[in-house]
Formats: sequence, structure tokens, C-alpha cells
Amino acid sequence: MNSEPSSEIKKLILSWPKYCPCHKEELVFVHIDKDLSCTGHEEIKPVKVDLCVIPFVNAFQQAGINMRASCCGHGKGPMRIDLSDGRIIKIYGNGHG
Repeated sequence: MNSEPSSEIKKLILSWPKYCPCHKEELVFVHIDKDLSCTGHEEIKPVKVDLCVIPFVNAFQQAGINMRASCCGHGKGPMRIDLSDGRIIKIYGNGHG
């Protein structure tokens, strides 16, 4: 796995506000690691994702980076994306609060 974020991911991080104003979710097809799957096998299935996190989820998936969880922070904290390799990415924004 490439540990350097793609230019698309960097642009998203630098342009994102500190907190999500939307508080909405949408179903997105995502990669599920076998240890998180009910079947015990890797799979692609729809899960609810915070609307404002979807561009990040899509960018990470296109880059081949698997995630375990994501959250927009819901006005109480930064956006958070937990990667399958144990790293946690927190996005505090770019001068927005």
C-alpha cells in the first residue's frame, strides 16, 4: 500500500471545513475487510456514510486504501477516517474554526 496520500486526497483535506454542517448519511458501496464481515470473507457492500465524508471514502477506495470506519465529527470533533492498517486520519480543516 502506498503510504503517501494522492493529490486528490490532499486537495480534499486542504479544502474541507472543520465540522460537517450536513448531519446526513447516504449508502455507499465500500470494501469490507474479512475480519469485519459477517461472512468471514472480504466483500463490497453498501453502508451508511456521513454525506460530507463520501468524497474522502471514494478517494481512498480509488487509491486502494481500505478503511475500517469514518465519521464527520457531527459538530463535536474533527472528521475521522480509520484505515485498515491501524492509522487514524483526523481532518481539522483549513482555517475554518
